Amino acid sequence: MNTEKFNVPFFGKQEEIYLTTANYADNGNLSVRSICAEGPFASISTNIVGALSKEDGKDHICLDHNLPHEVARVLEEKGYITPTGRSVTSGFVQFHIYKVDLTKFH
Repeated sequence: MNTEKFNVPFFGKQEEIYLTTANYADNGNLSVRSICAEGPFASISTNIVGALSKEDGKDHICLDHNLPHEVARVLEEKGYITPTGRSVTSGFVQFHIYKVDLTKFH
């Protein structure tokens, strides 16, 4: 778990969040979620089965397409996630793949 709390813009106000990691049960891929004072805030990652190799699944995520762009921008600026330039399509949606700096979570 990450204990650093920081603010992200959300619908015209600032929301204080922190990030947690886990693993998806079906394939063990990395899962990243954000928590705010009221409880779960947003999923940072989404589990697209077959999108990541077993090795990439340890420290890469498919960014949840429902995540507000402003939140993703803050996570990039703070160094939590780095775009890889890769993406995967599932249905009609393209999911961008990011590398996660796991050292920020310990």
